[in-house]
Amino acid sequence: MISSSIDNIEVEEMPLLQSLSDEKDESSIASIIPSSVLLFDKESTLNITRDIADGFLIFLSSGSKSAALMKSNCNEKKTKSPKLATTSSHSDCDIGLAFAAITDGNIIDAVFGVQNCGGLKRHKDTSVIAYNRSKSTKNALRDAADSSEALKQLTVETFCHCFETIVTYHNNIDDLNLLTWCYKHQRVYDKAGDDLDVTFKMLSEAVSASI
Repeated sequence: MISSSIDNIEVEEMPLLQSLSDEKDESSIASIIPSSVLLFDKESTLNITRDIADGFLIFLSSGSKSAALMKSNCNEKKTKSPKLATTSSHSDCDIGLAFAAITDGNIIDAVFGVQNCGGLKRHKDTSVIAYNRSKSTKNALRDAADSSEALKQLTVETFCHCFETIVTYHNNIDDLNLLTWCYKHQRVYDKAGDDLDVTFKMLSEAVSASI
């Protein structure tokens, strides 16, 4: 649990990290993922741009998934009978590379709103809380993967779905107009947040079980 001394930490002009210093938000997330490492910050994750999410999605899926493919599939469903989904098989090398990108790259940093400045140094615009949570999540995933190779694949699939959720969220926001924005924006945001909770639930339970 985060002590009350955290309230004294100054976080300047970081809207992505507001929920990280909000004890109420933390409690609500903890109720969904009890006694386990926090795998993402909802507000920071939904503030990832569509282009960045698309780049992560393409890399983690070895090009089998992208924002463009998601849009194409959505249009096909609207105009004709949907085709059978094709499943892409990833080699152990692909999974290993994608998992390393998650635990050693900037993917987990992104879902906590951590800004990178290279190396292990913390960026001046990144809060200590966000930096430490990102670091602890990376360590927890590495440790969990040591005892379960299947967890690597689950991790990659989870983050792929995470970035699909972000792309869908931005697409749904773009569909709103001036009239619908006021009363639908929050609903779209909440739906995306709920989808993220569901997306990370299985991975969170797997990591908790390995600790």
